[in-house]
Amino acid sequence: MKLPPDIKTERLVIAPFAETDADRFVAFLTDPVATEFVFRDAQKTANGARDFLGQIIASYATDTPYFVYAMRPLEGDGFVGTCGASGLPYEGIFELFCCVLTAHRRQGYAIEAARALVRYCFDNYAVHEFRAYVNENNPSAPGLARRLGMSPLGPGEHPVYGDKSRVYALRKGDQALT
Repeated sequence: MKLPPDIKTERLVIAPFAETDADRFVAFLTDPVATEFVFRDAQKTANGARDFLGQIIASYATDTPYFVYAMRPLEGDGFVGTCGASGLPYEGIFELFCCVLTAHRRQGYAIEAARALVRYCFDNYAVHEFRAYVNENNPSAPGLARRLGMSPLGPGEHPVYGDKSRVYALRKGDQALT
């Protein structure tokens, strides 16, 4: 699948990462509160974060880019967090993820970005379902999944990493992303 262009929402630009994001990305991934329930431990170090950002950016030029994006405010040169979609080992099913910097939480950025990304993917790719694999200890992610219109599928394991999770799904046409 080809990497989508920048996606604009009312307050955000969801855009591919650039080398100029390195310091912000490292600060983000090494923030234990912001990334408590997401990313691998090896990525949550300064070197791991820089390596991961390099992999993300390099993937953009391939036929299988990582759909990992920076969430930036429309105004200014800030950084709110990251969102994206990952292919799963099931035809047409992608994992949806959002992670917002601690200072920007509870402002609706995650739901705004998730809605825009899901709409874009449903409209432009052969994606028929998104899933969220929520860490069982994450108190806020189930509410985000429900506000997005996702239905709980119950407990499960992440099909790639094997993490115990609460699984949520949104199928194309299930309900409006309001």
